[in-house]
Amino acid sequence: MHLHMIGYNPTTTKTCRVESIEKFTHGIFRLKKRKLVKLKEQFFQQNGGLLLQQQIANYTVEELKNATNNFDECKILGKGDQGTVYKIVAEGEELSHPTQF
Repeated sequence: MHLHMIGYNPTTTKTCRVESIEKFTHGIFRLKKRKLVKLKEQFFQQNGGLLLQQQIANYTVEELKNATNNFDECKILGKGDQGTVYKIVAEGEELSHPTQF
């Protein structure tokens, strides 16, 4: 008995399998991304990110330019996904300040 005789179409079946695998893979990717976003939010809250964000709002771009010597590379403490962290002096007090532009 031939498979073509009972309605089996290898091209259609292969396409359906590929689509199913793509949907499954996309679903896993979305779940992992959602988990990563939640984890980042948890770390942000855990490490005082909200307080830091409120403190950042108190500075203007001009004040940050002055405090970092126009964002001088010598003032960079580190770089990451969220931006660059500069060492700044504000009111005679040294601080580290993340900057996103």
